[in-house]
Amino acid sequence: MADIRYVGAYVLTGIYAVITTIFLILLNKLNKVLLSKGYEEDPFALLAYNDGQPIKYFAFTLVLVICGAVLLYLLSRCIRFGRDVEPWEFILLVLLFLMVIISIVLIIKFICIPIFQAILAVCFLGVLGVCAFRGR
Repeated sequence: MADIRYVGAYVLTGIYAVITTIFLILLNKLNKVLLSKGYEEDPFALLAYNDGQPIKYFAFTLVLVICGAVLLYLLSRCIRFGRDVEPWEFILLVLLFLMVIISIVLIIKFICIPIFQAILAVCFLGVLGVCAFRGR
């Protein structure tokens, strides 16, 4: 049996992939509900839907993106500084690296419509309100 040096990286990437896949499925369902009920036109109602469920999803998105960035850093170090790595291990590390990048891109794509748009709209209205209040 071959000596596997990067078992930790493989396990962490596998756990990340499973959690991200489940989250993307749930996020897609939430997006469909929000869009089908017409919440994209009222950002406050969208963010208040189901006791702030979209805000919780956005927060979890931030956690997943940060974890993915840390995982990318760890995988890049394994790829870059791995000495005497078996060819199959190198290919696996590169594939895992690409999989994490794709996962992060999908998370960002799925959260952008409609949740992130609503958060931006609410933040923009808040900034306008603060500017108007300070301008008096």
